Amino acid sequence: IQSQLYAGAVVNAAKERAHSEVDAYHQSHPLKPGMPRGLLRAAIRPPAIADAVQGMLRDEATFVIEGETVRLASFESKLSDEQGAEADALRSALREAGNQGRTVTELESVGQGAREIAEFLVRVGEAKRIGADRYYDTSEFERLKNDIVSEIARVGGVATPAQLREKTGLSRKFLIPALEWLDGEGVTAREGDGRRLGPNQG
Repeated sequence: IQSQLYAGAVVNAAKERAHSEVDAYHQSHPLKPGMPRGLLRAAIRPPAIADAVQGMLRDEATFVIEGETVRLASFESKLSDEQGAEADALRSALREAGNQGRTVTELESVGQGAREIAEFLVRVGEAKRIGADRYYDTSEFERLKNDIVSEIARVGGVATPAQLREKTGLSRKFLIPALEWLDGEGVTAREGDGRRLGPNQG
């Protein structure tokens, strides 16, 4: 590998720098799942061994690499006491929103760290993000999904937008993004203007 061309002291210094950079990122972004690997690559010197150094630290069980994100094996994303209180407020807001969900802008009335905390709730399975910035309580969105699936099953083929709006009580503003997300998950499939059951409708 490329790192074999460099002295051990250089490689060790690069590993120490990588560890320090990731640790600092965790301190600054405690709710993020990890540091973007591209950002870490830019910080490691010499750049030619950046990927090899990350791989070595992974093999040593110091780093965990998931896709383009890297974190310390000892790191666990968690809420501070203040963030925990804000997360509770966001949870309540999402439950109250029901099958309409809330945008980041709407959630910012609850707290200024709304997006970061909402994304944390998504990662731990308590919320779902549909589209760019609309969040739902996971249980509420599951109910919406079940309503849509049951209506399609009831009609025995393709449910029209009007039928789905009547079933869910949602306007197109809320219904269409939810349907597009369900299409992407294979729960539903578009046919004309309507929806039929997809391969993963269970």
